[in-house]
Amino acid sequence: MKRNTFLIPVIISVFLLWDGHAQARPNRWAQNGALDVFYAPTGEQGLLSFSFIHLAGGYSDHVYGHDYSGIGFAPLSFLEFSTAVYADGFREDDYRYLMGPIMLSPALKTGYDFYLGSEPNEKRFFLAPGLVALGRFATASVWAGDSTSVPDPPPTLDLVGILGVGYDMMKFYINAGYGMGFESGGVNTSLPWGAALQVSPIEILDLILEVTNRTPTDDVLSFDALQVTPMVRMSTAAVTAATFDLAVPIGIGSSLYPWKIELGVSAGFDLIQPPKIPRAHLLGRVVDEETADPLAARLIFPEAEIEPVITDSATGDYSVELATGVYRVRAESPGYKWKEKGIVLQDSDERVLDFSLAKERQPRAQLSGTVKDTKSGETLERVFVSFGRTDIPEVTTDALGIYKAALAPGDYRITFTREGYEPERRPLSLKDGEAKELNVSLSPPEPARMPEFENVGFNPGSAVIMPESYAALEEVTRFLETYPRVRIEIEGHTDSVGEEETNMRLSQQRADAVKGWLVASGIDASRLMARGYGETRPIGDNRTRSGQRTNRRIEFVILSE
Repeated sequence: MKRNTFLIPVIISVFLLWDGHAQARPNRWAQNGALDVFYAPTGEQGLLSFSFIHLAGGYSDHVYGHDYSGIGFAPLSFLEFSTAVYADGFREDDYRYLMGPIMLSPALKTGYDFYLGSEPNEKRFFLAPGLVALGRFATASVWAGDSTSVPDPPPTLDLVGILGVGYDMMKFYINAGYGMGFESGGVNTSLPWGAALQVSPIEILDLILEVTNRTPTDDVLSFDALQVTPMVRMSTAAVTAATFDLAVPIGIGSSLYPWKIELGVSAGFDLIQPPKIPRAHLLGRVVDEETADPLAARLIFPEAEIEPVITDSATGDYSVELATGVYRVRAESPGYKWKEKGIVLQDSDERVLDFSLAKERQPRAQLSGTVKDTKSGETLERVFVSFGRTDIPEVTTDALGIYKAALAPGDYRITFTREGYEPERRPLSLKDGEAKELNVSLSPPEPARMPEFENVGFNPGSAVIMPESYAALEEVTRFLETYPRVRIEIEGHTDSVGEEETNMRLSQQRADAVKGWLVASGIDASRLMARGYGETRPIGDNRTRSGQRTNRRIEFVILSE
């Protein structure tokens, strides 16, 4: 005769994600869970749970079944204890009935859920650890026929840990622990475990698949007590915490009955209502006093441990829930004078508190002046006036050569620039409230004149510039940077030693080499023209060595300004 000896321990699980009032799902053991894998949200402190009946039955070679009833209570939001009474029963072919032994099972569990990256009422990802201790004790047997056919099991104690994860309407719970059976000959140990996957497409409907097993410690791969249970659970809208279960436990292991159909009715109630905290709603808007434009502001509550409230930058609106009481509320915004108001909030109040902030007076000084041409004395328009390394936008002179600027007090280096004129720079100090006039005159730049440079030397018979000539080319670079509109010709010349064609080609190569050096130094190639003249333009006597040395040269000629 088969007998269902497998009982999964009561295990703590994660708390469900339903919002607001406690939404209990009491199972066989009067704690929130599936069938044998438990996940017990206590909801609000003081939840009382009843498992009125969990009745199951099946048939193989005889009729068999079980019944569970229990009560549970959550004195704290993370702590729950329960007591369940249950018994197995069967009817043999000779119509003998037996129910027993009757078991008493107290349990104590603790656990908490942690929401990652979101608020709990948004029903997003969570992680939930927990622990449970469960005892089981035989009390009595009610039997017909031979009472020795079902001996009373020994007392047992299970210590089990649980880890739950979930996202939105899907949750997964896994349980693993250590069980001890206290017999007269010693202690038998086992490893109970279970897992449950729950999908809740709507709040009143749960679809659950549960797998449970218990293995001896010396045979952890045993599946003698393996059970798979599909389950449907519905809750009522009229009574929030009432649930109705339909489950089909399927015994895969050899020690279990092959199948059962189980019906359950459970409920949960708030035995202790937490004291209602008086709350009030404060809202309003912060705007500019002159323009009524919305402001991005911060509201603080002096002498109250309340986080500052930030207004919406687009609308200036704010809203905050506060406990009842007397408050000072201060509105602050950069560039504005803060303003403070007092308000008394009573339970369920919805009060509007608006703020109009006045701009702070910024220290200011006034600068103005006229810009003229040094030679003609005529005023100059389109002169750019800049203020050194500051964030102050530059201003320009008008048709009368006048410029104006409002500046913060401080020290400045002011630059006046106009195309075709040399820049003019003036230091200036301004004080708060001061109005200062600064008139300047700009001069056209002097005509560019090519200074005399040291001759550029090359390795004999080649276009490779000698390193000692780099200093002369750096002077040419500085000249071209000083006069950015100047275009020059780079002339290459040789002496008359050798073939005329060879000398012409070498002079062009040397002029090109100098041009390349200047371009590499940052000079625009369009401002440079390189041309070789060979031996056609001597300035020394080619019949003497000193004359030949003079004729081997690079000359720079200004083409345009």
